[in-house]
Amino acid sequence: MNCLVPRMLGFERLTLGWPVYGFGAELLGQNMVYPEEQAPGSDPGSPLMNFDNWRDIPAYDPDHTVACITRENLQHMAQLSGIEPVAHRPAPYSLAAEVLGQEPLIGALALDPDFVQEFLGLIVTRFLTPWCEDLVANVPNVWLELS
Repeated sequence: MNCLVPRMLGFERLTLGWPVYGFGAELLGQNMVYPEEQAPGSDPGSPLMNFDNWRDIPAYDPDHTVACITRENLQHMAQLSGIEPVAHRPAPYSLAAEVLGQEPLIGALALDPDFVQEFLGLIVTRFLTPWCEDLVANVPNVWLELS
């Protein structure tokens, strides 16, 4: 149904409606919460990263369940619709806020901007770039969007 309705409405690009911030954080190993009436999100009481361990942020794992599910859903969407799918990924700041916490990240922007720049760079090189490369290699004609 998710593919059919936009196609019938004449949308030129199809997308799956999913919680990109939560999926990116979960793929890194962040503890998640799954409330019944909201999208999944990071457990605010249990951040994956802190100012002592941020250099240990995990690398992208193409065999992780979340990576496999998103890749397969995009492949099926392309096959069923005949239109290039749009892969929504969290942008570096959004992902950093999910795994470190919004408040600590905002504080670091004011007090230690060099840390923020290094942390975001590490997220891009170790995690987001390989994830995008995996999608481009495995989902024909995929469009990438960082949210």
